Amino acid sequence: MRSFWEKNSLLTYDIAIIGAGIVGLSVASAILERQPKTRVIVLERGLLPTGASTRNAGFACFGSLTELLADEAKMGQARCLALVEKRWRGLLGLTKRLGKKAIDFQQNGGYELLLTQTPQTLQDKMLYFNDLLRPIFKKAVYADSSHRLQAFGFQGSKGMLFNRFEGQIDTGKMMNALWLHAQKLGARILTGAEVQHFQDFEQSIELHLQKDFRIKASKLVVCTNAFASQFFPNLEITAGRGQVLMTKPLPTPLPFKGTFHLDEGYYYFRDYYNRVLLGGGRNIDLVGETTTEFALTDIIQQDLHKKLKEIILPNQPFEIDTAWAGIMAFSADKQPIVQQIQPDIWLVARLNGMGVALASQLAEEVANDLY
Repeated sequence: MRSFWEKNSLLTYDIAIIGAGIVGLSVASAILERQPKTRVIVLERGLLPTGASTRNAGFACFGSLTELLADEAKMGQARCLALVEKRWRGLLGLTKRLGKKAIDFQQNGGYELLLTQTPQTLQDKMLYFNDLLRPIFKKAVYADSSHRLQAFGFQGSKGMLFNRFEGQIDTGKMMNALWLHAQKLGARILTGAEVQHFQDFEQSIELHLQKDFRIKASKLVVCTNAFASQFFPNLEITAGRGQVLMTKPLPTPLPFKGTFHLDEGYYYFRDYYNRVLLGGGRNIDLVGETTTEFALTDIIQQDLHKKLKEIILPNQPFEIDTAWAGIMAFSADKQPIVQQIQPDIWLVARLNGMGVALASQLAEEVANDLY
């Protein structure tokens, strides 16, 4: 039994958004920036956003050279370039919406360690992609930076490439700033509000939560990424777990700053105030890491420890402070889903590990469809 006041003011909205991660909050913000009087509710099943929004590594990136080479081979030149541009626009949109200071954005550049190839063998490919990307970035993106390897202290690398446009953020600060921004615009955000299912009626959509709690909205946007299969079981979405660890502050200053990639982006590490954050390794156990379970595994954690000891910090002691896992969503073609499923229902999902880069741009696309 609900009161008139509850039904009239607290349980009925113009737009409901499922998922209070970076995508859901970006969608709410994009809508309210266009239409400030829209009544928007964001429903999050956890007390904090689950998935990868609060569990990612804080990379503001759009693809290393070997990753883009692999992408072009899979999807073709045009789709590869369109995806890079979408990621770049998303990063620009994120910093414009929240400001660089609020998310601790640092553009220290990105590097790719080459473990099996040399910059010389990739020279033609580097020039090729610099030409392809010049209309987007106006300058050359990739350059040989192998001369910095010794100063950085890395071992086992045959060379290193530099990407001047890559940056890094503080994921916690970014999510906090985005949450506050959406609330300031007028979005109502409910946590611990798990949507079990919804029904699309002629005049409204009814969302069924726990304990027979129901919310009505004129339109619905589902932003649950890897967990969207709960509502749309026929989607082509492959869940992928990403494991990450963080060292304790090191006893001596780190000799490097920036973001780093290895092995087509399957491994990634960065500095964080004299700590090292390292994640990845899905590729050594793709079957086991195709899961929505938040857990750490020995095979991945041991592999990450080994890379820290042998490649990244070979000459200095370190201790692990913490480790965690996030859940991402992937597809063979790496294309995100931004789709109107039904006349009043939209879906944004399958960000392929690029949520920080893509979320703001995908939110703009949805808001353009809605208004």
